[in-house]
Amino acid sequence: MTLRDILSQATARQPNAWLYLPGDVKQWTLDTEAFLLNPEFEPEQDDPILPDDLAHKGLREALDTSTITDCVQWADRLVGHPDDDVRFESFIYYVRFDAFLPKIGAPDPPPPDEIMRRLDAEFYDKLGGEDLARPCKHACCSRGAIQFSVLCRRHHFEMIRHREYPFDH
Repeated sequence: MTLRDILSQATARQPNAWLYLPGDVKQWTLDTEAFLLNPEFEPEQDDPILPDDLAHKGLREALDTSTITDCVQWADRLVGHPDDDVRFESFIYYVRFDAFLPKIGAPDPPPPDEIMRRLDAEFYDKLGGEDLARPCKHACCSRGAIQFSVLCRRHHFEMIRHREYPFDH
């Protein structure tokens, strides 16, 4: 069975199982050998016990059949009809980023630290201007307080986010 077979059959009723594929996600293609398994687990151990004839193949757990079906249905909605290449793209995107493909050909999402920085900047900008006629109540701060606060933007940010202010300005 290949990954193409798994994706083609994903909209049919599937048993609850996990897909195992050899190698790394960057090496997978539609023609990669695929295995649907319900492996056993040894108590106190995270790694599954694979059948003896598969243990030597270097298999990696990919996704469960329910999530594969969701990825395939999502891909079919994006393109408007079944398309193996889009199904594969949707599957790979979900494996890599634990998220559905936002659009066909979507770039990788930004790294988490970049997302956090953008969100912090948006929050900071929404705090508005500082009023120098109302000084910040934080010790040794000469900036003005923002509207609806007794603190400047920087110190209000730190109070709300419970961490240091991440910007240089």
